[in-house]
Amino acid sequence: MTLVLLTNEQELTRRALHATIDAERARGDRMFEENQRLQRQLDQVKLERKLERQNKFATNKQNQNQAARRMRQPTPPQHHRRKRRNAVPRLAIRDGFKKTPAQHDWAIEVTAPKRC
Repeated sequence: MTLVLLTNEQELTRRALHATIDAERARGDRMFEENQRLQRQLDQVKLERKLERQNKFATNKQNQNQAARRMRQPTPPQHHRRKRRNAVPRLAIRDGFKKTPAQHDWAIEVTAPKRC
């Protein structure tokens, strides 16, 4: 009789474990679907942000090109060289540093400090 009771108990435990496994699988499937949905939403937001930044920082030339495309008229080629942003002037590169003047306007006498 004890053997029958143990067998019944084990069967109930096995069924409970299988039910737990099935519930966790369903939970995992729901989480996977939610993850996929959020990933698609994130990709969409990244694309919208990229387009917004492109529009925000578009140069006048780009704006003109976009307007020309809308009107279906070709734009004339630009032959001038575009200025680089934050470029160092060529004189500073060529000279390297400011030259020391050969002639002084005045001289100031300064006493040496007592302690360094």
